[in-house]
Amino acid sequence: MRLHVHARGWISLVYALCLTSVRKLPKHVVIMMPNELGGESACKVDVEYEWLPPKCTGCSSLGYSTKECPLSKPMKPAVSIYVRKSMPITPAAPELKLSEQVQAASIPEEIHPEIEVDRVSEEMSGYGRDKVRDLVSEFRLHFIALLETRVLQSNVTRIQSGVLSRWRWFVDYAGPGNRIWIAWNDELIDVDILNVGSQFVHCRVLVHELHETILITVVYGANDVSTRRELWQRLIELAVTVGNVPWLAGGGDFNAVLDMSEVSGASGDIRVAMNEFNDCILQTGLLSLPMQSERFTWHNCSLDSRSLWKRLDRLLVK
Repeated sequence: MRLHVHARGWISLVYALCLTSVRKLPKHVVIMMPNELGGESACKVDVEYEWLPPKCTGCSSLGYSTKECPLSKPMKPAVSIYVRKSMPITPAAPELKLSEQVQAASIPEEIHPEIEVDRVSEEMSGYGRDKVRDLVSEFRLHFIALLETRVLQSNVTRIQSGVLSRWRWFVDYAGPGNRIWIAWNDELIDVDILNVGSQFVHCRVLVHELHETILITVVYGANDVSTRRELWQRLIELAVTVGNVPWLAGGGDFNAVLDMSEVSGASGDIRVAMNEFNDCILQTGLLSLPMQSERFTWHNCSLDSRSLWKRLDRLLVK
């Protein structure tokens, strides 16, 4: 048992706040109490819970019942899974004048030749562009993040103006990969970019109507374990600075799972990566929100015994 992360900086504790990890919630516990003879006697103490989340007896996950377990539902055929494939670099579109929205973004002059245009940028000019606009309209979104667009810097203006022309955009081309784009409706919210790393963008969002502030960290974790350790360390450092402001971290691909119930199929030894991810969440005090639809968010598109499903996308809150 260790002290809860929220209580580590407290000088005076009116009540104890401890973080306890258990595999099964007991109905009672047995403690040793001093008796009249100077020794100790076993005493059974019943345990009462103010609230218990629903738990699936099949996959042992919290947040839904056995009847609602996604594993009990038929999986979608692999052919419906979108796979990104590299395509030859297409000629760059004519340079357009930067709009007011794009001028707010951080776009250095240097173009990284290793970044290729793939199916994502091709679809962003047609189906993908309409899909983003439909999602924004359907869910009344005022803030979105696009991951690994892999769009050439010379095409940024054309793509952004074709998706949400009246929104403001932030893209980071200071490093290779341009993995995260952020866009927001500045008529309703203000966004200040506070910190940018190769695997995350950390920003402060002010909602005009509510006069409320929230911190959002959009994450796209690296593929290899060693590089992801830098992400875990940066999140731990950010946790110290958030204070009492609501914090949402994620909304993207962490490229890591919390436990083996989030993996289905043949997988290598991921215990080290899994333990490091769990330790990061413990130290930051973040909580993982339960899924509302499909349990797995990634598939390797293999139809044979190598088929592998994982939950790599999630939202963490504090």
